[in-house]
Amino acid sequence: MERLVEAVKIAALDVMHNSKPVEVCFGTVTNAEPLEITIDDIPYDKDFLVLTRNVTKFTTKMNTVDDETTATTRYIYNNLKVGEKVILLRLQGGQKYLVLDRVVNE
Repeated sequence: MERLVEAVKIAALDVMHNSKPVEVCFGTVTNAEPLEITIDDIPYDKDFLVLTRNVTKFTTKMNTVDDETTATTRYIYNNLKVGEKVILLRLQGGQKYLVLDRVVNE
């Protein structure tokens, strides 16, 4: 009976490992345009990357301190640059990576 329990445990671990659950990873931007991020010496392009607003250029409406009623459009240039380290989540199945943010070393 113990051998059966041990075999079931091993099978369950194999299934979990092969399903490639979500995992936190770190990578390096190796090309900015077109975007390429290298993770564990393997380069990934835009087809494998899902970007958050933290790592992209975007526009936003902002009010000024003096005039809270008038909003102006501002451009936020937050694109990734070559050499930056990034935090990623490998999504279930391991086919795509969610690029969360930059790693900041202060």
